[in-house]
Amino acid sequence: NKHNRILYVYAAFLEIHTMEQLDSTDRKILNLLQHDGSLSATQVAERIGFAIALLVTHQSIEQEGFIDSTRAILNRNKIGLGIVVLVNIKLSSHGRKMLDEFEQAIVDFPEVVECWTISGAMDYILRVVSKSIESYEHFLRTHLLQLPHIQEAQSHFTMREVKNITTLPLAKSEPLEQIAHDETLSASYLSNGSSFGK
Repeated sequence: NKHNRILYVYAAFLEIHTMEQLDSTDRKILNLLQHDGSLSATQVAERIGFAIALLVTHQSIEQEGFIDSTRAILNRNKIGLGIVVLVNIKLSSHGRKMLDEFEQAIVDFPEVVECWTISGAMDYILRVVSKSIESYEHFLRTHLLQLPHIQEAQSHFTMREVKNITTLPLAKSEPLEQIAHDETLSASYLSNGSSFGK
């Protein structure tokens, strides 16, 4: 029918999009979902006022890799991980030939929640979470510094968290409070209550 043809064309249109080509509706959906991944399809459609997006946009955007995953973000203080340490790592010249081995070891440490290669005098920066200074020292001595080829490790204990967000700036995206609600949205498109995160 007519609606199915429209949906098919819109889905195909999204599949060839890059970030620069996403229109304002696509950006609204991404902005909503990165602020609250638990929103249902119905809730997203209500907030953007665009019924077609309810059925096809999220699936197409996710398949194209714009959405990595939907997950719960835990409060680290509530679960006793109040210490955050940024660790600069420098490998020996011989160790730089074993980057894959070093990186796999870092991946296997649950205490390391981020690892980046960096420019400059150091080779890596890690973000490590821990219950206490003592537990971090134990991790440093018995795990991290036991890795071969580490020439230097500089630990920087964070003091006060000023900003820590997971939302990304989306160019040309309207603020959430400006996302209009279309009162004429067809009830037939609002029957799907499935979560976008499922």
